[in-house]
Amino acid sequence: MKIVTTLLLTVLLSLPVYAEQTSLEKAAEEMLIASQTEKVLDQTVKQMEGMMDQTFIAAGLPESAKPEFDKAMKTQMEWLEDFLSWETMKPMYVEIYSSVYSEKELKAMTAFYSSEVGQKVIEKSPELIQKTMQVTMQRLGEKMPELQSKMQEAIVDLKKKFPESEEG
Repeated sequence: MKIVTTLLLTVLLSLPVYAEQTSLEKAAEEMLIASQTEKVLDQTVKQMEGMMDQTFIAAGLPESAKPEFDKAMKTQMEWLEDFLSWETMKPMYVEIYSSVYSEKELKAMTAFYSSEVGQKVIEKSPELIQKTMQVTMQRLGEKMPELQSKMQEAIVDLKKKFPESEEG
């Protein structure tokens, strides 16, 4: 009888925790809806697709390779769209937001994203992300030779310190 009582108490005491998690997850889901995360995710995937032409140019391939490149990129984009689909990503987003924010914080974020200013943030986010990516890639491209040189120097130094690594 003592075991039954203990089990019953354990179950009853864990119910409020489970209910709280459910309300926390619900708050996370409501915030994701208010912040239009699904739309932003779709736009991000479309921006990646739009960058494929830049990738072709950067690859330095001849124009005759463009049809094959486009075919390969189409396959890659289909995979990426499936991998980053809302159906796939939503549970992950809910779990992450639920683990990082409290229910109170999520509700405040929902209120913000439902406001006029919050809607403006959502509206301009894709543009902001695109500009940030462009500037970051440009800066990285400018510094890539320097980074590669430093990495090569580090490898040479390590090979001097650990000559046994070259023995195979």
